[in-house]
Amino acid sequence: MIEAELKARVRDPEAVRRGLEEHAEGRAEVYRDTYYDTPDGSLGARDAELRVGTVRGDNEVFPEPRECRQSHSMN
Repeated sequence: MIEAELKARVRDPEAVRRGLEEHAEGRAEVYRDTYYDTPDGSLGARDAELRVGTVRGDNEVFPEPRECRQSHSMN
């Protein structure tokens, strides 16, 4: 899955929601990320992280795949 996100400041969020609802049905979801590191902090020291994410919506929980993101080589 590819995600695209647009962040914007709006003066009237309810008006934006009403406009969107005219074109599509929305659904509420709650995202929660938990980040882990080794006891000695070696992941953070390498600019890496281990994230476990969950998405809750419509009485279901969807665990996201674990993600290990690194900005630099681990060698």
